[in-house]
Amino acid sequence: MAGGPLTDVMRTTLALFDESGEPQTTTEIAERLDLGRRATYGRLDRLVDRGRLRTKKVGANARVWWRPAEPPDRSSPEWPEAAESLAMGSILLVGVVVPLVTGPLGASVRGLLPDASLDGE
Repeated sequence: MAGGPLTDVMRTTLALFDESGEPQTTTEIAERLDLGRRATYGRLDRLVDRGRLRTKKVGANARVWWRPAEPPDRSSPEWPEAAESLAMGSILLVGVVVPLVTGPLGASVRGLLPDASLDGE
């Protein structure tokens, strides 16, 4: 049962975990929620099932819980994709596609830029 919207109770429980990823015990969370360990364990286990928390057994009867790092932002291009686009012969600069110049800055670029920007003035 992954994903899906969380209830207010589950959001409250999840909010006790900051994004630093520091593990916390069931007892620590139960105390902060002012709730019994068994009920707290059930909430935390459901958050693991939904992919919102991770857990690990540490010792005979202890378990720690933490919030996983956020997934990478997929709206920005990955480096290999960006490098491949450069190899295709164009560079995107401020929303404008400009031909890639492989030789010295010369006549092919002079028509695209004001004279002052080429002369350093």
